[in-house]
Amino acid sequence: MKKKVIGLLCMLLLLSGCYSQTELNEMMVATAIGVDKTETGVNVTLQVLNPSEVAGGTTKTGRPGVSCYSETGETFFHALRRLTRITPRKIFLSHIRFVAFDEALAREGLLPLLDFLMRDHELRSDFSLFIVKEYKANDLLKTLTPIEQIPANKVLNSTMATEEFYGTAGENELEDFYKAFYSEGVEPVLTGIELLGQVDSGSSIESIEQTEPETIIKINDLALFREDQLVGWLTEQQSIGYGYWTNHIQNTVSVVSVNDALVTLEIMKAKVAIKPSEKRRHFDVTTTIQASIGQSAWGDVDDLAKLKQALSDDIKNQMSQCLDRLREEQIDSIGLGQLLYQNQPSVWEEVKDDWDETFQNVTASYTFDVTISQNGQITAERGAPK
Repeated sequence: MKKKVIGLLCMLLLLSGCYSQTELNEMMVATAIGVDKTETGVNVTLQVLNPSEVAGGTTKTGRPGVSCYSETGETFFHALRRLTRITPRKIFLSHIRFVAFDEALAREGLLPLLDFLMRDHELRSDFSLFIVKEYKANDLLKTLTPIEQIPANKVLNSTMATEEFYGTAGENELEDFYKAFYSEGVEPVLTGIELLGQVDSGSSIESIEQTEPETIIKINDLALFREDQLVGWLTEQQSIGYGYWTNHIQNTVSVVSVNDALVTLEIMKAKVAIKPSEKRRHFDVTTTIQASIGQSAWGDVDDLAKLKQALSDDIKNQMSQCLDRLREEQIDSIGLGQLLYQNQPSVWEEVKDDWDETFQNVTASYTFDVTISQNGQITAERGAPK
């Protein structure tokens, strides 16, 4: 009996606790990271929570829900460690929502920076990556937002809404970038972020106390990469075209003109099937669209055939604009080379070493199957009793 008691006590000693634990009140939770190019390396900015301002059931002081800390370093990791000299607590990175880079760093190449993000044991890989267009990532992280106390949440929520209801952007996570980087026949893309208004005033609490904030964070169009280097941008229409090419369109709108009247259609469902043709460098593209009329200046829309053709032409134009832009840059961001690798491996072996040049000459033929439901005809005559 004594041996059993002694054995139990020994086991309890082994279960006495975690040797490396850190209490919550000893940590500073980061929500986003911004990385900018400097003359000697990088500048890293952390957006961290002010717990007393975002926690429920506590008295608020009127301060912003977040604070920002910045430090320079020769490398990403170096700058983060140097931040410990100015932050009041240990930095906790496991809950970051996104990492943003300025254009200058992205044009040099992101792989050395992403290497740290993949290696760090505290970080998860389910955060998004963004490119800040024209401004610094530091400017983005310091910008306060109305409604959302945590600006990082606003950025992610706006990105998800844009992806779900318009189609010009999407959540591109760290693993997505690496997957495209290491795959044959496809190049990475990332969503861009633009700052509008008086950017220098965006960090002031007075900015969001107005009906119209002085600085607005806008989810922009798609950034194009060759391997890990930024090479250019798609326009709004080209970004929607990219969404069609890659089957990322969940919902969007098209405005078409029929008989000199504008009709706005909501795309409820889109499915694109791409098949490499027997002809070299040619692809057959079949697009199935289910749409409904959202707004019409045409009155009763009774000529559906004409409307279907107008919608098909609009989507074809968006897809063609996207393909033309990619051919101009000689980068296959829509994965036509990957389709060739999967469907015609022998042909891919012949062209893969010169695919960038070959891609410049690819062609496509488009076929559309459009269904328009809920055309919303108004049958009551004007002035008729309700």
